Amino acid sequence: MGDVDLHIHSTASDGTLSPGAIVQLALQKKLSTIAITDHDTVDGIQQLHQQGIPSGIQFINGVEISIEAPDSFQVKDSLHLLGYGVDPFNAPLNHALTWLQESRENRISQMITKLNRIGIPVTMEQVVRENSVAGRPHIATVLLEMGIVKNFTVGAVEKDGAKRH
Repeated sequence: MGDVDLHIHSTASDGTLSPGAIVQLALQKKLSTIAITDHDTVDGIQQLHQQGIPSGIQFINGVEISIEAPDSFQVKDSLHLLGYGVDPFNAPLNHALTWLQESRENRISQMITKLNRIGIPVTMEQVVRENSVAGRPHIATVLLEMGIVKNFTVGAVEKDGAKRH
């Protein structure tokens, strides 16, 4: 049994590789099992199923859903809930994910408006680029590229001006 990676993001959300490229890389790295868990979307998984998933790797459908922390949690920000074995063609799931994506777009739009008000000319086009689901790290990346910030941290990983692909 080879290595397993059950938390991969594709360009359908905030990853750097297409779903197909992820599968090819996983095969090259001899991973036995992977799951693509894009933020609030199963579009990448739908693409893979339509293209066909090659034999030689076990693929698990996944999704990462942004949720509000319960009042009893000391966390004030959103949490990310990983779901596995989801049906990417399930209509109620896709309806809920569309609603989450619209909410995310509204938040990003408000952030861009606030940045513009203080003289930082960021556009939605800069933030979205090749990713269909934009988030705070995408705004941070634009600010990094503009030279507004020198670095930023996502989780435990520091990002700086160096290009990583």
